[in-house]
Amino acid sequence: PRPSPSCPGTAVKTGDLLTDGSGRAWTVGQQLGRGTWGRSWAARDDTGREGAIKEPLSAADFPSDLAGVEGLVEICKQIAEQTADALDKNTSPGAPRLEGRLRLPAAGTAVITPRYPTSLARKLEAGGALDEVLEVLCRVVALLTDAPRPHGNLRPTNIFLSERGDVVLGDPLVPALAASWSRLASALGDREGCRPPDARDIPPAPGWDTWSICASVHQAVLYKPLTGERRPARPAVPNRGIDRVELAALKDRALARLAEPGARSNPRFRSRLADRLGSVLNRGLSLEHEPSPPYRFDTAAALRPRLEEVASLVAPAVTEVGRLLPGGGTTEGVFRAGDPVSYAVTVACTPGITDHEDLATGLQLADLDAEERRIPLAEAKFALKTHPSGRLRFEFTLPEVTPGRYRLRAAFSIRESGDDPRLAETEFQVRPPPGWVPPAREPEVAPIPLQVASPNGFEHPGLDEGGSQASSPGAEVIEGHFPRPLAPPPDDSDVFAARPTEAATRGTEPAAPSQPAHFVPKLVAVEVEPTTDGESDSEPLDLEEPLLPVPRPSFDPTRRALPPAAPLPALRGPGHWEAASGEEDELAIGGGLPGRGGEDLADLAEDGGDSHRSIGSLDRLFESIRRDSRLAIGGAVGASLLLIFLTMAVLKTC
Repeated sequence: PRPSPSCPGTAVKTGDLLTDGSGRAWTVGQQLGRGTWGRSWAARDDTGREGAIKEPLSAADFPSDLAGVEGLVEICKQIAEQTADALDKNTSPGAPRLEGRLRLPAAGTAVITPRYPTSLARKLEAGGALDEVLEVLCRVVALLTDAPRPHGNLRPTNIFLSERGDVVLGDPLVPALAASWSRLASALGDREGCRPPDARDIPPAPGWDTWSICASVHQAVLYKPLTGERRPARPAVPNRGIDRVELAALKDRALARLAEPGARSNPRFRSRLADRLGSVLNRGLSLEHEPSPPYRFDTAAALRPRLEEVASLVAPAVTEVGRLLPGGGTTEGVFRAGDPVSYAVTVACTPGITDHEDLATGLQLADLDAEERRIPLAEAKFALKTHPSGRLRFEFTLPEVTPGRYRLRAAFSIRESGDDPRLAETEFQVRPPPGWVPPAREPEVAPIPLQVASPNGFEHPGLDEGGSQASSPGAEVIEGHFPRPLAPPPDDSDVFAARPTEAATRGTEPAAPSQPAHFVPKLVAVEVEPTTDGESDSEPLDLEEPLLPVPRPSFDPTRRALPPAAPLPALRGPGHWEAASGEEDELAIGGGLPGRGGEDLADLAEDGGDSHRSIGSLDRLFESIRRDSRLAIGGAVGASLLLIFLTMAVLKTC
């Protein structure tokens, strides 16, 4: 029945102020519901603590034409007194805490317990996800496994959840309730059917709880959420077992529930979960209860691993990865070159994962001597064994590993889970054989930076920091190399003072390089702005003018440099020099190394503008001497051969 402010014939009404045996005052609130033997009310004590008051049923709660109503009312009073005693002893795990007792006139004892925010029945009515219901029922089975006696009265309305998420099992089956449960259920109409069909008015057996839990799972699979103000009808529990048609429909409904929006189930294991769930319910709700197996679960300990396996298949995970243990007879992680590098590791997963195909595995090898550079691994061999505890033991062998120090990582996760993998890490060494020479590592060649210069030889103003060209459309970029200078610079202090071009004088004055002794030709880009008539309006660079000097090995810094005004001769061929004026220097081969008038080379260097011609004449003289030397050597060789032939002819005639 729906909560109401008050009910005729009840000893407790909304707004009453009641005092328990400890002297605490409780203010009665709205009615919460009616159970098998009592009616519950919301309450709050003088400190603001929330509670629930459960009073025994009165004669007004039973049908007026029912015989023996007075006897049923007395049974309800006995059940309330025994329930308060059982909660006061607190001998069963998961039982609610007794907050106090109320002595009601003509109604007996009322039990005060904490008020819990929700219950399994409310989760079902709200359309709770199947995985949440399975998780709650697994915790219920765990409590029943450690309980000294069966609960005997399990149903979704008696399974509560506290603020911290703890499971609380209310309304235990006390002796007075066990002896009169059939009469009370017949008088009030038991619509839930959470007791096995073979249950009688006797002390409960452990098999009653397993049947009730399987019935709750059955309802969770087939339950439809509450829509509007209409309360959905509870699915009927098959008291005669599940046939093949019902089992197929149950599996299909389980698949649909697992695929609902908001469900966190792994799609890879949905079919397997539905099959395992059908097997558990087919056995747990079977009509026969002996022998077990193959029939009904006789204890909560027998049901617990099967139900936990079903719940874990919703979202299986890797729970633990052991240490990487080296193989090959070594315990310190040191291998010899040529021997296989093998390791073993144990992986623990949630129940239901027994095949390595359900795991996504990976190996990572890093060279510690090369700044932990990763080494590509070919397919590693592995062997799989199942530990008696249910864990998977992987034994894998790496491909051939060269001598060195390495770090090995192994990662494991469930396929299609999206969880972060669990890692195992270790370090090992591979020692080389005698005389082993490590392979040479090829140096990494860095790319040569391209220096882009403007027409005046400095930073290009058309390139921004990102490297994009910002010049005007249609600009032509010319690339080339600077020519190698033919003569040393006129002055070491200023390498650009030889003959600056007009384009250089228009630009920014360049700074002297910091290291003038070493220069290399560099790739430059010169930007030419086209004019309307197709010709450039800027003065072209004089590439014959040496822009970057290179010192010659024979250059003596103690001598004075050549005059800057003298034009550089261009080499036309062996023994020929052409001056800038186009005149050809005809120097006769004289009788000595000195130049004109017997001056030595130092005097020629000081001879002003004619020094270039003197040096050209000397080069021509040297070339003539080398040519005459070759002719003399050739003549001597020819004469020697002729003399040999004549000698041989004379000897032959003799």
